[in-house]
Amino acid sequence: MHATLSVAGWGELALRLPSALLGLLAIPVFCWVGRQAGGRPWALLLALLAAGAQPLVWIGQDLRNQYVLAVLASAAATGLLLWQASGPPRRWRAAGWLAYALLLALTVYGFYYAGLALLGHGAYLLLHGERRRLWLPWCLAVALAVALFLPWALVAAPAVLASNQLKSPTAPALAPFVLESATYLTAGDGWARPWGRGIAALGLLLAGLGARRLWRRDRALAGASLLALLATGLALYLVRHLRSVYEPRYLLGSLLFWWVLLLSGLEGLWRSRRPGARWLGALLLAVLLAVNGVGVVRYHLAPAQPRTVGYRAAAAIIAAHAQPGDVFVRNAPDPCWDYYLRDLPMTRAMVPGEPLPEDDAIARALITLGQEHDRLWFVPGMNPEWDPEQRARHWLEYNMLRERLEPAGFFTVLAYRPPRSALRAMLADGSELESAITLEGYSLLLSGQPVDPAQPLALHEGDTLEVTLAWRPAQRLERDYTVFVHLLGQDGVLRTQHDGPPLLGTRPTTYWEAGELVLDRHTLQLPALEGEGATLHLGMYDSVTVERVPWRGGGDARIIPLRLAP
Repeated sequence: MHATLSVAGWGELALRLPSALLGLLAIPVFCWVGRQAGGRPWALLLALLAAGAQPLVWIGQDLRNQYVLAVLASAAATGLLLWQASGPPRRWRAAGWLAYALLLALTVYGFYYAGLALLGHGAYLLLHGERRRLWLPWCLAVALAVALFLPWALVAAPAVLASNQLKSPTAPALAPFVLESATYLTAGDGWARPWGRGIAALGLLLAGLGARRLWRRDRALAGASLLALLATGLALYLVRHLRSVYEPRYLLGSLLFWWVLLLSGLEGLWRSRRPGARWLGALLLAVLLAVNGVGVVRYHLAPAQPRTVGYRAAAAIIAAHAQPGDVFVRNAPDPCWDYYLRDLPMTRAMVPGEPLPEDDAIARALITLGQEHDRLWFVPGMNPEWDPEQRARHWLEYNMLRERLEPAGFFTVLAYRPPRSALRAMLADGSELESAITLEGYSLLLSGQPVDPAQPLALHEGDTLEVTLAWRPAQRLERDYTVFVHLLGQDGVLRTQHDGPPLLGTRPTTYWEAGELVLDRHTLQLPALEGEGATLHLGMYDSVTVERVPWRGGGDARIIPLRLAP
């Protein structure tokens, strides 16, 4: 990727081109492996799956090309092992083992977990008497691959251990993990539960039939496939008990061996003499290809399966409104943001910095960012194992001014200002209550977008009008007051309202400190409005007596006129 970027730049094509080229190269490699493992029919079917399987199509367009690189290198290494076992000319054997060692190292360089599937190579040699003669050169090739990978392992190990990846483990149930894995290997991810379980059942049925038939025909290949799948599946299941982050793509190293079992099962049905078995095999093959085809179509077209899931749209929103002094905050690891925000000279931070931290750690980190930056752009992540309760967002909602809320695909772009810079984004006011509280300013968000009441507003039924009031007490207060925000129509009739203690009851006035700025948000659900104008009535009343607190200068409500767009 670095070489491509140095030549072609940071364009979308340049970033995805390496993965696309490797994905295309995987088609003839899988075809070659299939030819050696099961003849021409297997070669054709493996090529079809490599070209149209949703998991490979996905990683073939991914910015992170290590996945497709690992799959390609692993498949090529498997093909070389089968080639060595077939008895190639002597003059090519040493070169073949050297290439095999390089491919092994490249597999693990590309993706660590892909190396687990290569354990099946040892089983392939051990389970066949005639192939045990290859055990010594195979061990030497593996030793060479380890030697090639070891320097990187020594350099990367401290960084991996320091990244807190082995923290906050999960405890997944075995049966759902098996079903999820079978679904992904058979037809990719993104399937709803009923469909996913049906696909998993199809895959497990064919794999079971294939393992039984292949054990009878080629015990070495069957043993290699089963060990590769079991080693990868068991290791990843145990890893999920050690770390919180997991993706089905971690299974990709065993994809070839899963397909070997599926094709063996289909071939068994096709060659069976039982009535209807051949038709059943043809039907299951059609279903297998169809679900992968549907997965690819959904990947490209379905709203639930976009490749960028809103990254580009979210980045465009931030770029359109970003100012010097802003910071971008995410609440889960996601390197995609580094790419999509690469042109913005904006500091990027992650809060929380580790999975499932204490609330105090989140608060300290966000307070520090608020002291250093005027505005925080925040996009809640979709990683359920890092900040599943969205505690970072919760803290921001209750301690900073929400300046903007805008959907972008599956993401929501939020802009917050700390109290020290909040008044810059608010309309200045300065009205005082007789209880020694000043309304320093207010802001209006119409369906998440900041609006100016002096401009015509298009208020539609069902929209939300978010009113944030900035209160500053001159002294400690001895009474609890309730804030009211009322919307009256042009005829003076109350249309909608929100009454309640400040900030949804979390900041009673008796807890306010003298001189502090309290950001108090109230949300109105708009009804249908008629006429050319409306008014907002703001104020406070005693929570016990319900008596309104007068404003200095007269009146018991601060009135803000609104102009309605025709």
